[in-house]
Amino acid sequence: MFFNNASKKSVSDGQIKVTRDSVCMGDDVTAPNTEFLDMHKKDMLSDALKKVEKYLPQMSDSVWSVESRGKVLAYIVMDEYKKTVCELCHPDTLFSEMKVRSLHCSYFPHKAKTFIEEGRRCMGERFAEELLIEKGSIQLWGEWFGRPYDIVHTIESVKWSSTEIVIHFDKGETLYITDPVEIINEKNQLIIGDASKVLFVWYEYGKEQTYDNLYVRQYIKNNDGKILRAKGKRRDIGSSVGYPFQTGENAVRIIA
Repeated sequence: MFFNNASKKSVSDGQIKVTRDSVCMGDDVTAPNTEFLDMHKKDMLSDALKKVEKYLPQMSDSVWSVESRGKVLAYIVMDEYKKTVCELCHPDTLFSEMKVRSLHCSYFPHKAKTFIEEGRRCMGERFAEELLIEKGSIQLWGEWFGRPYDIVHTIESVKWSSTEIVIHFDKGETLYITDPVEIINEKNQLIIGDASKVLFVWYEYGKEQTYDNLYVRQYIKNNDGKILRAKGKRRDIGSSVGYPFQTGENAVRIIA
């Protein structure tokens, strides 16, 4: 899995190749700014990303995506005080099991005071372009919408902001996922491991698409981790309506 480091004496179990975008003229000379980072068999993805953080230029107001084989694993955001926050887009698993041989870090250009918001908007557009699944059955917190693998929803468009994923389907359905984390984006499935709110909205099938025929299924996760579930006509469902719902499943699964 790793690039071997037999020529050097090291306590590491191997190395991975890391490259990044240029951020100045000096970088252009040494592009793609390749380094080999030491990795250990017990390193988690989060451990590997901490090493990537140290490799990146320490700059105020900067956003980097960390990518492997065209898939974004995480976003590294540095604020105006150079404080770093790492936002995982993949479950925090053993790095050695991910079969990652190289990483590339893409830089999002400065946009004055709106830089981070603009960077995340760009990342959202990239996610929409890179969404691999085209259609599938929907499962929300372990509950299927309709019969599994029988009712298939075709995805028309996706919008991803810093706090929400919105997926529009071909028959007028919309899926809203607030504060999504642990995202697995594959050709045969899209999995959102956790979210603070999941809202699926659809028009009653076979009837006119009017507000009176608009239905929702809603799941809201409170601060202590409990989920409040509600289902019914859109006009009757508010943020405080519902009953406690127990589940150990992922927040959202779309499976081809």
